[in-house]
Amino acid sequence: MVSILLQCHLALLEINTISDLQQLELDGPTISNLLRVVDPFLLVDHILWRRDIRTAQGKLNITDDIWFYSCHFTDGGMMPGVLQTEVMLQTIVACLCHDYSATAKNCLINKSSVNFFEKIQGAGLISVNAQIGHETKGLIAATATLKFRGKKTAIGSFRFILPSKFKPADD
Repeated sequence: MVSILLQCHLALLEINTISDLQQLELDGPTISNLLRVVDPFLLVDHILWRRDIRTAQGKLNITDDIWFYSCHFTDGGMMPGVLQTEVMLQTIVACLCHDYSATAKNCLINKSSVNFFEKIQGAGLISVNAQIGHETKGLIAATATLKFRGKKTAIGSFRFILPSKFKPADD
């Protein structure tokens, strides 16, 4: 009886260890180190990277006095679309840098498309839900949905090249 309980306990420990390896939480300093960016351009506070199912959730808390509100449409500040795109990219690229031991400078954006649906104004939580594909011949595709206060504001589709792994198609 004790042996069976011990085996069950050891099996649970093994599952938890595997789960811990498959789920990573990246905080601001870790993200900054991976991406080689700092405030005010670091646009992700926290990332939960589920390696087993290739999903990432990025978060950014913004306040009414965040820097870009005072310089983008000064009569009613809003977050520029290029920075919304950057939140999605930082979420994705931090995970790629972590998994492929790449630097952000060596993770090239090969193709991108972003559509915007709503303005981002005022204080609130920005969240990114990203789906990151597997690397094939140095190419990785990813999609992301950006939400502000729980409402979808943008979606993006991206393709990256990892130059150290890239194998161009034969002509």
